[in-house]
Amino acid sequence: MKFVAKFLGVLLLVAGALIAFQYQQNEVHAFSSGSPGGRSGSPGDGQTCRTCHSGSAPISIEQAISTDIPGAGYVPGETYNITAKIDDAGTNMFGFEITAEDNGNAKQGQWIISNASQNRLTNNNRAVTHTSGGRNGSGTKTWQMQWKAPEVNVGAITFYAALMAADGGGGNSGDKLYVSNKKVEPNTTSSIKKSTTKQDLQITVYPNPVKYDLNLKLPKGFEEEYGIYLIDATGVVRAFYENNRPRSGMLKLDVSNLEAGNYIVRIFSDNFTAVRPFIKS
Repeated sequence: MKFVAKFLGVLLLVAGALIAFQYQQNEVHAFSSGSPGGRSGSPGDGQTCRTCHSGSAPISIEQAISTDIPGAGYVPGETYNITAKIDDAGTNMFGFEITAEDNGNAKQGQWIISNASQNRLTNNNRAVTHTSGGRNGSGTKTWQMQWKAPEVNVGAITFYAALMAADGGGGNSGDKLYVSNKKVEPNTTSSIKKSTTKQDLQITVYPNPVKYDLNLKLPKGFEEEYGIYLIDATGVVRAFYENNRPRSGMLKLDVSNLEAGNYIVRIFSDNFTAVRPFIKS
């Protein structure tokens, strides 16, 4: 009987170890596809990747965040390009989370994913993190996204980022953590985005429902550069395309990566705008 009890005890210890190992592996796998959110190191988040990854204290660095926001400041309602970059010699796997907050630590602006293979939204769409396909680099890694300023002047806004350089050990320890921030001021000559009356652009969207490629037929004579938003039913921008010019009046968008549901496609230029609904099957 003593032998049986001892044998069962060993089995329980082994089973417990296997469960713990599997949990750790699942945890690592989950974080490899991006931050769970709220780990940017901002005052509002109050934590960084060190919540999940053990190691030395975060290293503060400058110029990890860059933007094309002019020196005069952001204009309410305008969309800007944001870049997060990390350099760590000898490292080939990276991760990050970035967010934007005002002086009261409230989240500001709307994040737009322009490269869904490299990054995605997190923290209830109030931040951006890497995807499993956006981790690899060679001593350095850069992620690009877009940010739409709030529609009114809310004062100074600071971008905060936590950036991870993984040691490749397959666990949550031994990774280097960097933190960075960049403050931008509002354009004091523009407290609210100027509204202009735009003409409705007559476009045709098909097929609808669509599974793979969405075709946009543009009217003849339309020669302006334009941008395109794909927006889901909750109002979240799921894709953004800019600086497009019509090609023989036809444009094809790959929507195969979108989840099934209701969407709208919005086209806008200096003088025209169009909004059309479509269903992704």
